[in-house]
Amino acid sequence: MSSRDLKFTERQGRFYDEVEFSIIAIDKNGKIKTGDRKSLKLDLRPQTHETVQQRGFKMVTRLTLPPGRYQLRVAARELNAGRLGSLYSDLEVPDYASEPLMMSGLVLTSAGASRTPAVEEDADLKKVLPAQPTTIREFAAADQLALFTEIYDNRGATPHTVDITTTIRSDTGTVVFKAEDARKSDELGGARGGYGYTAQIPLKGLAPGLYVLRVEARSRLGGDPVAHETAIRIVQ
Repeated sequence: MSSRDLKFTERQGRFYDEVEFSIIAIDKNGKIKTGDRKSLKLDLRPQTHETVQQRGFKMVTRLTLPPGRYQLRVAARELNAGRLGSLYSDLEVPDYASEPLMMSGLVLTSAGASRTPAVEEDADLKKVLPAQPTTIREFAAADQLALFTEIYDNRGATPHTVDITTTIRSDTGTVVFKAEDARKSDELGGARGGYGYTAQIPLKGLAPGLYVLRVEARSRLGGDPVAHETAIRIVQ
């Protein structure tokens, strides 16, 4: 269901619609582990209505799940026109205490993505990112990315440093951006825990094309590094 499928009703210069969302997580045995239902009542000014028609809107919700494999099922129903939409997505929740060093997935947003209205926000992500996250991986060449990830260090009892490297590589393998940071285990107070890591990445000067954004963490205590990466596309 596209944002253009929303059938707003106009009353006294404002635009109204209602969208119901349902999300459930099903485990490998076919059992529903958790879920959420929301009803969003849209009451928009003309300028916001026009933006929603062009760019859609974002709703961020959070589910708490134990480690394991799941299938997420999301459904939406727009009330004014009665339109329906759904999608399924497979998900693996790792056990972040199972290895000496682990990393969550990458959460991205950008200056351009902030122009898409967020009708439901995540309060925790709002503290670490300049705007609510986006699932879109296509960005304008003049845009600026912001990313967030968590690095789980399970050897906090031994003083050490974790080196974090963020890179962007072109489709030919050339590094076009690199940023380095370091976090000390002192932050964990001698226990296992996580480092919240953020980075700002200007895209100005990058030629249109396909790139790979990668964040890698390596402990100076040794062992294999951990990393996550995602493909992004730069457009004019």
